[in-house]
Amino acid sequence: MTSRDELVGHRTTLDGERDLIAGKARRIAELTSLLAPGGGDR
Repeated sequence: MTSRDELVGHRTTLDGERDLIAGKARRIAELTSLLAPGGGDR
C-alpha cells in the first residue's frame, strides 16, 4: 500500500515538474518572438 502511494506521489511530482518546464519553455518562446525583428503584436 505504501509503495503504491509513493509511486502515485512520485508521478504527481513528475507531472508538476513537466508542467513547470512546459510553462517556462512557452514563456521563453513568447519572449524570443517579441524580441525577434517583426515579432510580436506590438
